[in-house]
Amino acid sequence: LTATQLYDCFQEVMEMLNQVNINVVGVSLDNAAANRKFYVQQLCGGTLKTSIVNQATKQPIFFIIRCCSQY
Repeated sequence: LTATQLYDCFQEVMEMLNQVNINVVGVSLDNAAANRKFYVQQLCGGTLKTSIVNQATKQPIFFIIRCCSQY
């Protein structure tokens, strides 16, 4: 998946969760290049932040980035 595809999926899922009143407080990802690009470029506007604002609830959504993965 590309960062743009991840963003499209994220937006779709967030819309569905907001419609059923599920409040998202955090998003986790591994350190893959597409995931980092999705966070930095798609969600944070070019500068990595610790959180973004959920546009529906106006509450923060915190980022959790795992630097390594165990398989």
